[in-house]
This record gives sequence, structure tokens and C-alpha cells, in this order.
Amino acid sequence: PNITNLFSEVVKMRNMLQSVVADVSTIKQATSEAETRISRLEDTSERLHTAVGERSKLTEAMLDRMQALENHSKRNNVRVIGLKETIGTDGTLLSCARKMLTEGLGVRDDAEFEIERAHRAFAPLPDPNRAPVLIRFLRQSARDKVIMAAKEKRGFEWQDCRPSVFPDMTKELAEKRKAFTAVKKKLQE
Repeated sequence: PNITNLFSEVVKMRNMLQSVVADVSTIKQATSEAETRISRLEDTSERLHTAVGERSKLTEAMLDRMQALENHSKRNNVRVIGLKETIGTDGTLLSCARKMLTEGLGVRDDAEFEIERAHRAFAPLPDPNRAPVLIRFLRQSARDKVIMAAKEKRGFEWQDCRPSVFPDMTKELAEKRKAFTAVKKKLQE
């Protein structure tokens, strides 16, 4: 009876060992598959990370180009703040702008100062009397002379309003230029 029990125990242990070996083999196979999948995912992740970095650089370059083109398209524009558009001979913004340039800034109204168009800028209006107005000249030289005349007058008054004249540019470029304001003041001193 003792040998039979022992033999029976050995058979049970052998079956258990075979079951454990089969389970270990299954786990080993699953681990190998998981390692292969993880390796593929890491490779894919690295490729995607590289592609995102390249796309990010490309997007930044495209944004810079777009801003450069936008600023180039605004090279003939001036932005006027504080101009009441009802002032003028016929009540139009164009005639008001022309009068402000000739009477307020003292710019000669000749062929060089041909205004292509004048219109309100699409911007929130905190104060209706200080609505931004864009004036587009046909020639850049006219725009440059208007900017210089406005700098020389520094806060001129015309027809009960104090218009301010600035070059028209993108918000990003204006912020970059604003960063140098303190340095420019020190250099002027």
C-alpha cells in the first residue's frame, strides 16, 4: 500500500509538473509576443515623435512666412486711431482721411498721395471715437511721408479730435517691436 501511494503521489506530481511546464511555456510565449508588440510600438512612437517635430518646425516656418507676407501686404497702410469719420466734405471716411492728412498733418495732396481706400479696421470698439481706421496708399513713399509727418507733429489735434497715426502691421510684429521700446528710449537719451 505504501508503494502504491507513493507511485500515485509521483504520478500526481508529474502531472502537476507537466501542467506547470505548459503554463510557463504559455506565459513565455505571451511575454515574447508582448515584447515584440512593445518594440514595434516604441519604433512607431519614435517615428511619430520625429515626424511631429519636423511638422512643428515646418508649421513655424510657414507661420513666419505668412506673417512676412501679411506685413508685406500692409506696407502701404497706415492705422489711424481717434479719427471721427463724419468729419469731411461729404461725410465719407475717404474724404475725412484726405482732409486729416492735408489739414492736420500738412501733407501735400498731389499725385503721390493717392489713397487707394480708407476703411474701419475690424476690431473691438472700446470707444467709438477711437475706432481704428486703415488708410491704404497707392505708393509706399506716400505712406512713409505720412508716418514721418505724424512723428514730427507728435500728437496733433485736428477738428476736435487727436488722431494717432501708426504704421499698419500684424499683432505679432507689433509685439516684437514693443519689446524694444525701452532699449530705444535709452538709446535716444
